Amino acid sequence: MASVSIFVNFTLTHRFWLVVERAGLHRQRSVLLFSGLTVFPHCDVELQVVLLGLELHSDAFVCWRRYTLVAPLPGSTDVPQAPPCLSKGRVDGRRAKFLNFLKTVITGDESRVYGYDPETKAQSHQWTLQSRHGPKKHDRSAARRNALARDEEYHRIRKLQYKKAKKGSSYDTVPFIDREDAAYWRQDGQAELVEQLAVSPRVSQAKKVIMFLGDGMSLSTVTAARIMKGQDTGKWERESLAWEKFPYTGLIKTYTTDYQVADSAASATAYLCGVKTNKGTIGVDVNVNLGNCSAQLDPNFHTNSIAKWFQDAGKSTGFVTTTRITHATPAAVYAHSADREWEDDHEIVGDGEDPAMCDDIAEQLLQREPGNKLKVIMGGGRRNLLPNTVLDVEEGKYGYRKDGRNLIQEWLEQKAASSASYVWNRDDLLAVDTTKTEYLMGLFGYSHMDYLVERDNAMDPSLPEMTKAALEILERDPNGYFLLVEGGLIDIGHHGNKGQKAVSETVELDEAVQVALSMTDPTDTLIVVTADHGHAISINGYPSRHTDILGIAEISGVDYLPYTTLIYGNGPGFQDQVNGVRPDISNDDLLDTNYRQAAAAPRDSAAHSGDDVGVWAHGPHAHLFTGVHEQSYIAHALAYASCTGEGLTYCGNSRFRRTHTRTQARVTSRGRGTQRWTPRG
Repeated sequence: MASVSIFVNFTLTHRFWLVVERAGLHRQRSVLLFSGLTVFPHCDVELQVVLLGLELHSDAFVCWRRYTLVAPLPGSTDVPQAPPCLSKGRVDGRRAKFLNFLKTVITGDESRVYGYDPETKAQSHQWTLQSRHGPKKHDRSAARRNALARDEEYHRIRKLQYKKAKKGSSYDTVPFIDREDAAYWRQDGQAELVEQLAVSPRVSQAKKVIMFLGDGMSLSTVTAARIMKGQDTGKWERESLAWEKFPYTGLIKTYTTDYQVADSAASATAYLCGVKTNKGTIGVDVNVNLGNCSAQLDPNFHTNSIAKWFQDAGKSTGFVTTTRITHATPAAVYAHSADREWEDDHEIVGDGEDPAMCDDIAEQLLQREPGNKLKVIMGGGRRNLLPNTVLDVEEGKYGYRKDGRNLIQEWLEQKAASSASYVWNRDDLLAVDTTKTEYLMGLFGYSHMDYLVERDNAMDPSLPEMTKAALEILERDPNGYFLLVEGGLIDIGHHGNKGQKAVSETVELDEAVQVALSMTDPTDTLIVVTADHGHAISINGYPSRHTDILGIAEISGVDYLPYTTLIYGNGPGFQDQVNGVRPDISNDDLLDTNYRQAAAAPRDSAAHSGDDVGVWAHGPHAHLFTGVHEQSYIAHALAYASCTGEGLTYCGNSRFRRTHTRTQARVTSRGRGTQRWTPRG
């Protein structure tokens, strides 16, 4: 008879894996793979082992969390508190089901199942279970496995396993969830209704405007981030991101003047300048085609951003990003360029154009308004400001500029008469006296900044830390300010089909929004959160409640192989089928920070998506951000609320406001739909 050995690891603060090992075959599966079979990821280890038909000779109580096991040392009586998993009767039933499944799956000699710590390789606590199957010899060659995949008997067995798996998945009670009966949801709905009824528009000037931009933050990305945040807080699907608590929400249409699917350059021109334009161009209108240097020079085709409008009104401005400060989103704050790639002069030369004729984006940051008046500039991208004869302070690589100019040094010289600080690491940023600093430039990367999950926290500040420093400086201006904060690495992660990186960057953007909320007054500060475009990522399958968003959704009922909850429409995560069989991800480390989720179509870099993105608003005139709008509308609404720009404003159009107020009163008295109003003046 084949034996099965069980090991359970109690190492603290490490990920926990379930490993199924047969003779000659090592198959490592995350416990999340079995969320479709039983309550495995959500109960304590003691109950998990009981579900396997085993007895655990330890009182240790180990609860599954996203990355961490929380448990006392063996022998300790200090047991962490957690909601109950299942009653004894349900445990016994689940144990029998799962035990039968294991007996069906495990058919090899000396098979074993054990807890495994991927960092320490530690194993402990062994039990033995007899399989009802005797030893069987299997040809483990690739050819044999491919033949089995096409074999009718193989499919019959896998289909049987699939059906058994589905019986113990989402359709049964899921642990750690309150009793969500009719009374629960009625009470929840009534509480939410009361909260919504208390919402009323705040009609006053927004002296301060903070715009948070999640680059590539599709609605599915927001949902995934909410769940990831909930995994850490214990609220799971019931968690909310900071902006999801804002009272006003809308949808934004992101297409450009020439494409159904936008890029970050054209979309930034829309929401910052109020004008839609061609894909790949920045701060210019539709008359400037991509790469047309001569058209770029025509000031009639330039579109000024809201930063310029604020500066013209005597207010401060700044931006924070996790990408290069010359990248598409921040560049639209200050630049006018026929090509988003012209971040420095060497890129212009590479395209056969004359950099003496068409200024590159980094050059415009220093030489023109509104770039040279920005109070706060933080992000990455030192390479675009350094000459190709100077080594970067951190990476040991040369700069990109061919003109020999060191724009960092030029910025310091330009601000010599003011209180200005340049920093390139976290310690220097935290040491800045923001009460005495008028201008701040922080460049924390040779190119883009590092991802949250890979960041050296001793060297690189977080997005919330940069946001805090920026607000400390800008809040000193009594006239108000405009601040753009971009979570730019959300997009970069999605381009690589690296879901963990993209979603964790979204969670960090949530923390930055919380910082802004804590440092500002909602009576005079309008905070808007939105995205420039989406990405073709979906949350699919039928994963059980409280399933890791980075884990397995379920097992397919067609090829009987698992697939992840997050899947992309295109990108480098695409893998070819072998003999008509898609790759088996059972052996994949789904929690690896560089893991690529599967994609339906191959691309070197995942393309954006053209679906609408969300917009969330809080503060004065936040009610303007409801309904479905063109992306270019955002800039106009911000200008109206803040009394800046050349269009309608709350402060400068008293006749418009009086007419609107009188008409609204008539509509209220006569009934809905009996009166329409149009602006005059």
